[in-house]
Amino acid sequence: MKLLINLTLLFFSHALFAAPIDELTKIVNIKSGTSNIKGVEQTLDYVAERLQKMKFTVERVPSPSGKYARLLIAKRPSTNPKFITLLAHADTVFDEPTKFTSISFSADKKTAYGPGVVDDKGGLIVALTGLEKYLADNPQTPLSFQFVASPNEEIGSEGSIEKFHQIAQNTSMVLTFEGTLEGGNIVDSRKGNRWYLIKVLGREAHAGRDHKVGINACIELSSKLKDLAALTDYAKEITVSVGHIEGGKDKFNIVCDHATAKLDVRFMTLADRDQVHLKIDKILKSIRVKAHSDGEPAKTSYEIIDDSPPFSPSKISKPLRDQYLKAIEKIEGKKFTAGSSAGVADSNHFSTPTMIVLDGLGPEGGKMHTESEWLKVDSLQTRADALIEFLNGLK
Repeated sequence: MKLLINLTLLFFSHALFAAPIDELTKIVNIKSGTSNIKGVEQTLDYVAERLQKMKFTVERVPSPSGKYARLLIAKRPSTNPKFITLLAHADTVFDEPTKFTSISFSADKKTAYGPGVVDDKGGLIVALTGLEKYLADNPQTPLSFQFVASPNEEIGSEGSIEKFHQIAQNTSMVLTFEGTLEGGNIVDSRKGNRWYLIKVLGREAHAGRDHKVGINACIELSSKLKDLAALTDYAKEITVSVGHIEGGKDKFNIVCDHATAKLDVRFMTLADRDQVHLKIDKILKSIRVKAHSDGEPAKTSYEIIDDSPPFSPSKISKPLRDQYLKAIEKIEGKKFTAGSSAGVADSNHFSTPTMIVLDGLGPEGGKMHTESEWLKVDSLQTRADALIEFLNGLK
């Protein structure tokens, strides 16, 4: 009987607010791949409107390069001098052309599929739903809140990193609403990553008459890529991945004079990052190909496009991490734990030994970044309720 009464009260409590799955459907059906500025802005407009109803003051910060939508920063100060900062993002990896453009459901309606359904539009809904109910029940809360939604997290939040560092100065705790690990566990650490853009210049020549004059940039690059990939060390959780290569003029009969590659490097510690960087630098500075005619070498250069530090487990976060896990257990009726994710998120840029960072607080789902991305529908409400439970437990 007691359980029935609690469920009835919970039902009527949430009946005053829009159903999370209906709200999720609205924003999943907005096409908001990172490069789709209009779609990302439309998603952020939705977020801004809901936050303004909660008496947040909303700021939209333009992209320095003009290539992306605006960063959303919303504040609701109270008596606490520092903010609890909630992080999420509005973009998805599904840029055009793609057929994966709208939400769909399993026959029993327990599972939803769609672009960004768990990464990270589901996270937006969990955060907004929980915050809305908490503030309705606690209008005079001493807690100060800040909501930050990136327009381009999927490409490393380019142009926003310095702003994140500024935001961290007035933040006491970061709650990140990326999706959970598969199985429902939250995240207490993430690998760091570096993206290297590699460029090789050679010398173009006729592949028949002047072959000995040519300097083949594709050969130079491919020789180096083999050695770079060999730097992967699974025992140390270091991976070096070649994501893209390109070169030449799409002809059979021309010695290739230029080539490029994109390299993704992931690591658990800054020391590992620095050690693998020295090895990468040595490989890229080596010379593999010279012209037979005059000995002129190919020239290789690189730039670091994205540089995200690792998000490491911290002693300062552990008590509140355990408190959040207890809140989830109370709502969902089973125990969960915290684990590491190989994926990078905006939380990486807030991680320091003195900052409390809790991550993976969004809904349960999986297959992120694929056209099989899925979401456990009832976790939208249960993880929102866990946020409420956690905030109610803060002093």
